[in-house]
Amino acid sequence: MTAFAATTSYELRMQLRKPAIWIATVIPYGLYAVLATMGTQDLERLTQDTDPKTWMAASLGWFTPLLAMVFGFVLADRLVRDRKLGVAQLLDVTPSNRSARLFGKYLGACAATAIPVALVYLIVGATFAIWRDRPTALLWAAATFAAVVVPLLLLTGALAFLGPQLMPTPLFRTLIVGIWFWAGATEVESQFPSLAASVLSLTMDYPLHVFFGSRDPAGPFEGAALNVLRPEPTVGTALLSLALILAIAAAILAAARALRFRVSE
Repeated sequence: MTAFAATTSYELRMQLRKPAIWIATVIPYGLYAVLATMGTQDLERLTQDTDPKTWMAASLGWFTPLLAMVFGFVLADRLVRDRKLGVAQLLDVTPSNRSARLFGKYLGACAATAIPVALVYLIVGATFAIWRDRPTALLWAAATFAAVVVPLLLLTGALAFLGPQLMPTPLFRTLIVGIWFWAGATEVESQFPSLAASVLSLTMDYPLHVFFGSRDPAGPFEGAALNVLRPEPTVGTALLSLALILAIAAAILAAARALRFRVSE
């Protein structure tokens, strides 16, 4: 087995045994489900809507945008922990490829973190498919997961590999909360420069709005700062948003790799 495959497999199995990734997924969605059932408007919309595409977007509510914080908290210690325990130094003297090990750790950790979220999407989709006799809900659940969760996870995972190398892990976890608010949860109408409702939003506004009919805003706002990053929502701009998120994730992971190897020399 190659170093990449072995590292990916080990990281995946090890991460899945950690209660933290299950707790960090169940609590925010469970909280949203409770709040949705308590709100008359939300509950009425969910019970009356029969379109599986819009139902998936609406039923997951702010659980999807909140994932950036969840992923950041869970993945923050994955790279620096090996160095603190002395494992990284031992592995570095083996003949295995260091880049392959790092990318295997990254993909394995991201895949393990994605599994609890994928189960939530599957359960929500299956519930609607049985309740409304609309089996296509399962396809929309898979599409929502692929177009929204996976790019967000890859970006946050890359940040979690770079950030804790530059600052203490608790500080990075605090910072990821601030980044999430700045890049997704701030009021777009204000003059404060924000990435909310932009092609770089961590709430994935363009894909959610264009592909899944989400009611969350996407596009230019009169008087708002950084409107250059808020073109009209179209299929092209939604795909651009996905491409930019993935490209930034790749650049950040490359920076994390360079810093990791520089420190180990």
